[in-house]
Amino acid sequence: THKFRLHVTALDYLAPYAKYKVWIKPGAEQSFLYGNHVLKSGLGRITENTSQYQGVVVYSMADIPLCLFF
Repeated sequence: THKFRLHVTALDYLAPYAKYKVWIKPGAEQSFLYGNHVLKSGLGRITENTSQYQGVVVYSMADIPLCLFF
């Protein structure tokens, strides 16, 4: 499928240093973890000045890092 997936096993150590962060509401968290898209209503908060196509760390509302997108 020509898709590249990188598993970051040190996410707990890298996440605090991320410049851009996104928090997902609990209702959308499980859907996201199963590979579905997150709707705008599922976002809890976003770091200010995050522009489109930036690399972000996705957090749960309990500040647990879930994933890294870059």
